[in-house]
Amino acid sequence: MKKSSQPLSADDVRDILDEKLRETGLDQVPKRINLLDKILTSVDKLVGEVRDYREQQELNSGKLDDNEERIEKVEKHLHLTVAP
Repeated sequence: MKKSSQPLSADDVRDILDEKLRETGLDQVPKRINLLDKILTSVDKLVGEVRDYREQQELNSGKLDDNEERIEKVEKHLHLTVAP
């Protein structure tokens, strides 16, 4: 950094700020935010797929219950005995 009585130019200020950003690691923030955005987008997609899977499981479970009841009625009507 210059230690003179002359005012700093815009380029001098820019160089000083760039150096400080590199020293503190803040120059990497935009890259890290971009990576975080990609990760969160992937997680959102995965969560959506899991939610859809669970909803489908609930629908299938209801259909299975209905089928079991129908089978029991048919077995009862036909006097069929099924071993437990």
